[in-house]
Amino acid sequence: MRTRLLALGGLAVVAALAVAAPTAAAPKATNTCVGGVKIEDPADGTYVVSLDGYTGTITLAVDEASQTFDFTSVGELSSWASVVVKGGPGAATFAFEPGVSSAAGLHAPDNAASGSYYGLSHVCFFPGSDGEEGGGAE
Repeated sequence: MRTRLLALGGLAVVAALAVAAPTAAAPKATNTCVGGVKIEDPADGTYVVSLDGYTGTITLAVDEASQTFDFTSVGELSSWASVVVKGGPGAATFAFEPGVSSAAGLHAPDNAASGSYYGLSHVCFFPGSDGEEGGGAE
């Protein structure tokens, strides 16, 4: 940390300036969810989602203590090939082959400083390509 002395009307004030280390740019999909559906600030509840004319619901059960969540999905858009969980400076990707309509224990990346996961920022669900469901993703 760098310090700087500032003079304000005859008073000396020491301000600490934190210099953040550069971080790698996150893949675009973790911020915009292009080709998927995005749930901002995920919390317990059921979310109606749509993509390419298909609809469905995703029900989230968030465990605040463990900073993980489970999901269940139903409807035309209910098979997910991957889920990207954004938290802190990065994202964790969970891939499923074949696509799934539910999963448990998903989480943001590890936060080495705290020894737990980063808090949940948003979650992106990317459809499966099973032909039956999933919005026709390639």
